[in-house]
Amino acid sequence: EKDQKTALTEINRTSQLLSALLNLKLPFVLEVGVAYASTDIGFYLAVPESAVQFAMRQIHGLWPEAHVKEADEYSVFHAGSTTHGAYLKQKRSSVLPIRTYIEAELDTFEGILSNFANLEMVGEGMGMQIVSVPAGTHAKKQVAEVLKELKRGAPLEKALHAKGTSTGVAGVMSTISGTHNPAEKKDREPIVVDDEAVKAITTKVNKPLFDVNVRLVASGDTPLVADRLLEALVNSFTQFAAPLRNEFKAVLPRNQKSFLFKYTMRSYDTAEAMTLNADEVASIFHLPS
Repeated sequence: EKDQKTALTEINRTSQLLSALLNLKLPFVLEVGVAYASTDIGFYLAVPESAVQFAMRQIHGLWPEAHVKEADEYSVFHAGSTTHGAYLKQKRSSVLPIRTYIEAELDTFEGILSNFANLEMVGEGMGMQIVSVPAGTHAKKQVAEVLKELKRGAPLEKALHAKGTSTGVAGVMSTISGTHNPAEKKDREPIVVDDEAVKAITTKVNKPLFDVNVRLVASGDTPLVADRLLEALVNSFTQFAAPLRNEFKAVLPRNQKSFLFKYTMRSYDTAEAMTLNADEVASIFHLPS
């Protein structure tokens, strides 16, 4: 139990680091990877050159014994190999959080890392990349709209789809037709608030928010091997689903060449984006202790 509490404390440090990096108001990238012809798992933080010293100070502040150095570029690809990639999206509105390491009470990143630890030294490579930018004001506005609907007694699914409106589509249509009477409805129907849904969504905005691209790549000597490795990596994200929580789905880009170029350049793509808070990001990636 002590080791488990220590592990959760260590993960929280990454959450704190992410919150500090948000102050830069600049993009940053988190990566974990095993290069071709290697079994070493590398953990990387990429920031603009102007922010390198700031990032190093934050890391040393949270991990005083950490050894941090500028890393040489690495690659999971090699000549003659096949590399396949996918990116993660959320199945439901990103207002709804995933199950985090705090709720699971375990190191959820370990299940992801196990895929990297099992690679063959020659012929296989793997990487996960999280390109992060500060979430725009739209994210908190969406959460506020959903919470407003829930506190009016709307069911969760209706509230999630009514964001951006004051009363939802049904309420607007009733008002237009002249049949909508809030006072009358109040007398007729008591408001029942889904407290568990309110609590779940409130956790989303209790920590800083990021718009992120989460990319997964796997390399093998044959397409079959690359597919097998990628599928195993994708499957390790099923652990984040739970009742009243979101879940991830993998999207396989049709244009793999373009996708792998974005991975190599660490570029942000709004089409791949989803909104996660600091604890959610720390649940799928944290620095080693």
